Amino acid sequence: GAVAGTGSRIVTNSSAAVGWMPMVLSNTALVAPARIATAKPCTISPASGPTMCRPTTRSLASSTTSFIVEALTKAIVDHRLHPGSKLAEQKLADHFGVSRTLVRQALFQLAQNRLIRLEPARGAFVAAPSVDEARQVFAVRRMLEAEMTREFVRTVTPAKIKALKEHVALEKSAVSGEDVSGRTELLGDFHVRMAELMGNQVLAQILGELISRCTLITLMY
Repeated sequence: GAVAGTGSRIVTNSSAAVGWMPMVLSNTALVAPARIATAKPCTISPASGPTMCRPTTRSLASSTTSFIVEALTKAIVDHRLHPGSKLAEQKLADHFGVSRTLVRQALFQLAQNRLIRLEPARGAFVAAPSVDEARQVFAVRRMLEAEMTREFVRTVTPAKIKALKEHVALEKSAVSGEDVSGRTELLGDFHVRMAELMGNQVLAQILGELISRCTLITLMY
């Protein structure tokens, strides 16, 4: 079922405020992106060469954007951000301690992943997939996972089986411990883990995006 946040009201939907960000921070021990740029200037040793270089502006911006994308994705997957919730750029920028430009970049990536929608002159909203779209998403996931499983069996090794058993053990632990967030993530990641064990990172990425969309859909239907 959905897990509603109870923190300060940073993001709102049309009917009520959705308190989620403090839960994201407390549950996952995330470090504010504004604190990412803590590396020292380059020091050079004749033996080892440069060490601990300060990140460039471009790499820092990329890391910060990825951080925001991951935080918002987790809030959606954990059902702390509900379909239709409005994502206010300035409030997100204030919370993360970054510019609206970086927030806008993160929202654009989420829109590409179909987790949010961008509306001209209105802003960003958590996606609310239609019934037809929901059916299509699950149909694609079934096709991918079925063929992937057949390929996995053809190339399976004892090491791969051991890795999957370890993943299942983590799932059982999360379920028995009533770890809702961990359970949702681990159950969804089972087939992603299979793709990773096959060495197919493209498939793992596609499945990860599909699973995030499926999780959002289950909140609606």
